[in-house]
Amino acid sequence: MMMVRHRLNISRMIYRLEFGHEQATDKVNPNTGKPIKEFVPAFERWAGKWSLRQSDILTLKGAGITNAMVFVIRHDESITSDYILRLDNKTFSIDNVSYDEGRTVDAYDLITCHQLVNKHG
Repeated sequence: MMMVRHRLNISRMIYRLEFGHEQATDKVNPNTGKPIKEFVPAFERWAGKWSLRQSDILTLKGAGITNAMVFVIRHDESITSDYILRLDNKTFSIDNVSYDEGRTVDAYDLITCHQLVNKHG
């Protein structure tokens, strides 16, 4: 993960990511009668968008991940693929978190994710 520090410009960490889960609300789907789920944020972190190299894109496609987006954040082991993240009212499923192995003050993690698509209405 050493190359993250070398490729990262800290001034590009301009995105405020929300991490949370989808939870049932008081709203009910009139067609099914089931509660409608919505994103409920638990915490936020500053992030930057990570540029993927061609080899990274091919590796992700080989793993079945298409339309991937990668964010870089300050090291935080509490962020796992159990969370959903939201940016600009778009929700993303976390496919992988590459934690910085150095655990130093300037450690950064890479979060690979893909946008969740609303398949109803």
